[in-house]
Amino acid sequence: GGAVQIETVPGVGYRLITDPVAAGKVQPITRRSLIAVGASSLLVLGGAGLWRAQSNARAEAERWVDRGDVLLRDAVPLEAGEAVPPLRSALELDPKNARALGLLALAEETRAFNGGSANAGETLRAAERAAGAAVRLDPNEPHARLALIDLKAARLDWSQMEERLETLRASAPTNVHVLGSLTSFLQ
Repeated sequence: GGAVQIETVPGVGYRLITDPVAAGKVQPITRRSLIAVGASSLLVLGGAGLWRAQSNARAEAERWVDRGDVLLRDAVPLEAGEAVPPLRSALELDPKNARALGLLALAEETRAFNGGSANAGETLRAAERAAGAAVRLDPNEPHARLALIDLKAARLDWSQMEERLETLRASAPTNVHVLGSLTSFLQ
């Protein structure tokens, strides 16, 4: 705005006086202000576009993760490797997706232990790396935790294995991979 003065009126208080000429005065638009407004607008639009692109990438990654989950769930163990390509596609879009990493670990572990890998040792190392990355991102990620249990199964006795699977089931009571593993173990 315009110019404002404060006048003290004895026995009454204060009075505000505005300069009507200054109050109605419009500031001219300068080249500098136009450039600043334009740059600010570009930053806002660029940020919105980046946010939207990331949201779209996360949604696409989740579709790949869901596809890998279904392939892993419905496959016989020898075909667990079919879940790997969609899970890797998800991780290309969202490298910090704990669920994708956990499912990848489980798919690789299943593939290695059931004859679906030409190099079981390397596949088991890949499973262990993926599981480790998943639990670093989310310590409760059930697929990664299941893969880690399966990877250590040879060093566990019957009661230790049952205890770990039951603990995992308690934290992920509706996870079909956990339930399937526990069912297979108890048969």
